[in-house]
Amino acid sequence: MVMNSGDTTNILTYVVPFVLFFGFWVFLARRGRMTAESAQSTEQATLDVLTEIRDELRRIREVVEGGGSGFRSNF
Repeated sequence: MVMNSGDTTNILTYVVPFVLFFGFWVFLARRGRMTAESAQSTEQATLDVLTEIRDELRRIREVVEGGGSGFRSNF
């Protein structure tokens, strides 16, 4: 059986859209995974900052309520 150029073009016409669709799907899946990972790291950084703020406010409250002479130094 000999294939002519019309058969090859016909096969490519059917295969190429599926290959492009699959490649685009893989691209979106990888991009979504990277976005989720960066969101988790941003969320962790935000939680760390909020924890620091809460601790500092707790120290300030202790000084104000305890009638302390001033703020503690971190040095």
